[in-house]
Amino acid sequence: MGNNSVQAQGFFEANNSPEGLQTLNDFVGKTNVNVGITGYGGSTNVTSLSQAFNTLSLDAVLPGLTSDLLASTALTVLDTTGKVNNTAHVTVNLVNPFTAGLTITQIQSNVTSHGVHLGSINQDVTFSASGKATTTSPNFDLDMNLNPPDIFSVTRKLAVLAGEDTSQLDGIVALGGYQYVTTTDDDDAPAPSSSATANSTSSSSSKKRDVNMYTGFNLPNFVDTAFKQLRADVQLSSAVTIGEYNTNLQYTQTDVPVSTDDTLNLLLPILAQPIVQKIVDGSKLGISTVTISNPTETSFDTQLVGNITDAGPFDANITFGSGLTISWSGKTLGTIQMPVVTLAADEGAQLNVNASFQVADVDALTFS
Repeated sequence: MGNNSVQAQGFFEANNSPEGLQTLNDFVGKTNVNVGITGYGGSTNVTSLSQAFNTLSLDAVLPGLTSDLLASTALTVLDTTGKVNNTAHVTVNLVNPFTAGLTITQIQSNVTSHGVHLGSINQDVTFSASGKATTTSPNFDLDMNLNPPDIFSVTRKLAVLAGEDTSQLDGIVALGGYQYVTTTDDDDAPAPSSSATANSTSSSSSKKRDVNMYTGFNLPNFVDTAFKQLRADVQLSSAVTIGEYNTNLQYTQTDVPVSTDDTLNLLLPILAQPIVQKIVDGSKLGISTVTISNPTETSFDTQLVGNITDAGPFDANITFGSGLTISWSGKTLGTIQMPVVTLAADEGAQLNVNASFQVADVDALTFS
């Protein structure tokens, strides 16, 4: 009589029922699972105990994992992102909690941050992770959400968490005619130290704001600082092999740290282009005086006096590329090869430049 401890071995096959798959998902998702242990005719070879074991019914709790599968992720923007397609690359550091090796062969994933969709993955892969080890994945293709209001909204949320002043970003968003979308407090990283906040505040002094709040404002540095706070929620559906057992895993993890590098700044020209175009469309180029010299049949030199106004709140250099096309009554007269023009924020530019005019239609320029 007394305590009689006996070791028993069981076999768990998740694929045999929806409840089995849910048990696996809950276990990996750090959720304790209530399980029922029941006997059957083959529970023991001892004849006298067979009837007792056949009716055995016990309640138990299967403790969920205490660690996350995803230690961290890393985002790399490509030269083609936002130009050829919206694909960027991500890697993950996977913590395999099983003794057996784990191989992932297919991934469907949705990634959000602060309630805003960042992108998705839908890809066949070959990613093997050794048992009880952390392994870095190969590059996965992330189809990024490059909708400007969404990206600007996440950036603003991260900037606030980093202790940055968002006045300049708010102004840029307003210039583009965008509206912020609603963000949540999910994925909030630990608050920055007081020294970090002080440094951020001192970079935008009130004295500079009296001139122009964008004076000295460095957008790439602002974004880099903000995105150090980036964390994401990952919803994952994947085909996996644990040891030699094939199954499908549904997994959700919140607050996953996401690291970025300087490739993040490749997105800035793409996001800024519509805003810059809107500023250009609203600017005014006025020519008050044109002086012509050295005329030939196909070209002549000009001296242009005038100004550019309503050109926005930023210091800028304007490059005219192939030049200005000059038309009259629907006919193209020619092009002027303009030099680079320097704009002062909120002031525009005074023009007094020499430029070459290339004639496109001699007849149109001929007066009878």
